[in-house]
Amino acid sequence: MTKRFFVMIVSVLFMFIGTFGLTGCGNSETNEGNIDEKTLPIVYIQTQNEVEVVSKEEYVSCLVTISNTSEDYQIENESARIKGRGNSTWTFPKKPYKLKFDSKINLFGNGKEKTWTLIANYCDKSLTRNFMAYEVARAIGLENTSSAVPVNLVMNGDYYGVYLLCEQVEIGKTRVNIESNLKDIDTGYLVEMDARAPEEGIEDVDYFVIDDINYAVKDPETDDGDFTSQHLDFIKNYLTESFNALSSDYENIKNYIDVESFAKCYIVHEMFNCVDVGYSSFYMYKVKQGKLYAGPVWDFDISSGNCDYVDNRKDYLYAKQKNVWYNKLLEYDEFNILVGQILHENKDVISSTIQAVVDYQLEYKHNNSANFDVWDIMGIYVWPNTEEIVRIDTFEGQVYYLQDWVEQKLNYMEEYYSQV
Repeated sequence: MTKRFFVMIVSVLFMFIGTFGLTGCGNSETNEGNIDEKTLPIVYIQTQNEVEVVSKEEYVSCLVTISNTSEDYQIENESARIKGRGNSTWTFPKKPYKLKFDSKINLFGNGKEKTWTLIANYCDKSLTRNFMAYEVARAIGLENTSSAVPVNLVMNGDYYGVYLLCEQVEIGKTRVNIESNLKDIDTGYLVEMDARAPEEGIEDVDYFVIDDINYAVKDPETDDGDFTSQHLDFIKNYLTESFNALSSDYENIKNYIDVESFAKCYIVHEMFNCVDVGYSSFYMYKVKQGKLYAGPVWDFDISSGNCDYVDNRKDYLYAKQKNVWYNKLLEYDEFNILVGQILHENKDVISSTIQAVVDYQLEYKHNNSANFDVWDIMGIYVWPNTEEIVRIDTFEGQVYYLQDWVEQKLNYMEEYYSQV
């Protein structure tokens, strides 16, 4: 199926729009007798002069239209800019993108903001790992978790496949909802453990180092004219003190960090075997005149058995071993007990959320499978797929594999932490 042929088929389906959605995004179902396949919302992007998006640094002007969804969520020809995003994911043929609207816009009821992301999930043949991880995080009450809406992306008339529309990880009223005002030194900060920080910034200007680990200041932006060396020193010193407190006693740790947020983040990272958790995409934020919190969780396409260079055993505590914050916290009985309590209290809601995501993805299996008509990778190795992943040659098989993997890991974690 060619890209343009899929666009034509989807256009026919628009004539028969209904409404359906796991999280209220209003996906459609046609009533035509010989077409009974559901299709996801469609994000149309028309770049100026149909210029191709080839850079992570330079924006391209565009117009954005969203159709095939409930009327409340439809937009038409909204002015925006688009550029590439991601690190290893940017090297794949199917590219991830960052959208920045000229004005704040409320996409699918998830809050008015300018910046949104289109996650490609190229190496995740289930197209589900990020979606499921964010839904689970939200289900257990992890604050500031990104929304996640599966959509079709059509750019300049070509079908680009199924993407996950997510929020930008940043400070904002509907994002990481903390006060951040550079007139104050002790204000809100968002930082990321980021091994690639030296490639993108300057030490003690854009990022700092604690115990040989890089932490990038993501928000406020360090190139803001009001951001000074005092701001950098303040958040660096607070994180240093918080990290050092992990080697003191549990009551002192609670003076610096919110242990419940760290426990909930740990559960999500551990349950999905998040590969990058020890060096990248591990976010923390400090509340103005308050403590350090873990989150939001981010970046799960390489997780849950979908990586051939890490230990994928479901009876192995990967995040505990790889993330130094979790490793130190789990030396304390009190933190182990907290993790066990949260798991016990949320086991049913986690299991039902996993099933709901699986059901949702399979409800749209024909649309999701169309992604692989464009990106013909099913049954073919894509870095860093395991041999098991490569052998599964259907979208449904990929989703069921993920479900089985995560449920087994959840069961192991619950049993392990119930015995602590």
